[in-house]
Amino acid sequence: MLAKNLFSNTYILYILIVLFSSFFAFCSNACKRKKKKRSFVLLIFSFVILAFYATCSGVGIDRDHYMYFFTITEKNHFYSGFEPLFNCIIVFIKNFTDNPKAFVMIIGFMTILFVFVGIFINRYRVDYGFSVLIFSALYYFQSYNLMRIYFALSILVMFSYLLFKEKYFSYLIVTLFCTFIHYSCIFVLIVALLMIFFEKTKHTNCSKYEIFILTIIVFAISFFSKFIVGPVLSLFPSLYLKYSEYLNYDLSSFGFGWIFNVFPFLLLVFLAKTTNCKNAVVVSKSFYIGMLFLSILGYFVTMVQRASILMGVAMIMYIPFALDNLKKSKKRLFFMNLRFSMKTLKMSIFVYYMAAFALYLSQYMDLDQINNYIFIWEMS
Repeated sequence: MLAKNLFSNTYILYILIVLFSSFFAFCSNACKRKKKKRSFVLLIFSFVILAFYATCSGVGIDRDHYMYFFTITEKNHFYSGFEPLFNCIIVFIKNFTDNPKAFVMIIGFMTILFVFVGIFINRYRVDYGFSVLIFSALYYFQSYNLMRIYFALSILVMFSYLLFKEKYFSYLIVTLFCTFIHYSCIFVLIVALLMIFFEKTKHTNCSKYEIFILTIIVFAISFFSKFIVGPVLSLFPSLYLKYSEYLNYDLSSFGFGWIFNVFPFLLLVFLAKTTNCKNAVVVSKSFYIGMLFLSILGYFVTMVQRASILMGVAMIMYIPFALDNLKKSKKRLFFMNLRFSMKTLKMSIFVYYMAAFALYLSQYMDLDQINNYIFIWEMS
């Protein structure tokens, strides 16, 4: 499949989007360190590339559905499958236009805008070349299809400065707000509660033994949770009818794909500990627990797999934060008694996310139906 896609125009386009948007972001970050004024201009170039193709995209299996439900939505008639706040956004936009294509273009543009606003607000905290690389390689293209959840993610990224300021309760309120855009944000709500718990109980450090114990506990909770999801859903008949087909109690479906998902979060915990930044440790440990829980539970309740997208806040903001922090402090990196240079670490992270990008193109691009890019004005 990868070899077949390699020579398609869409495949080449997507590779160029990632490379050029990341290139301008890395150049912008380099200019930022040298306090050159063109840093902002270069970041704008990166934004324009991603925003243009997201706004003008006419692909994605769910795009037609969003356009249809936008068309039939009225002030007193909502589509019950959408969360209440997203329905309010639809009604608000309909006050200005009834064009469904304009609606998806606005959502696409605002999604990328909010992500870059979040990056810009934290520009002196993060290496935003890696922020753009991670976002574009791992999350960006799926936003062509899964519009609601990525719109929610973009808001969470935009307000990530609250995390850096250790205003975890304020971030909890933002997350609660986003839950009414996409209900899966409830898992980020739990992560925010963990941050508050770790801060209040002074668990602001993290040893390898603690991570091991947490991993065992989360594994046990994840396996146990699969038996209570069905009964809880049955209390809400409309939700049960919609999601019961996603329940799976067959252990034979369990595999090792969760390791690939969890690895960068585990790496983040290690990097956060190395920075000696208590905030980074609290946030990384909380998101690691959230990602591990969703990765294991996702084998048995497949509907929660999408919620793992929202854990991307930590990847987009805190891995670049750790890299920037370590570079400034010039700390030595040791893992398993082996010393790593910053160049080796950065190259390893770059290779990992490009490999994840290649995996998405080869395995999931067709499922999301973004494998034949067209502009929205070319849609029939």
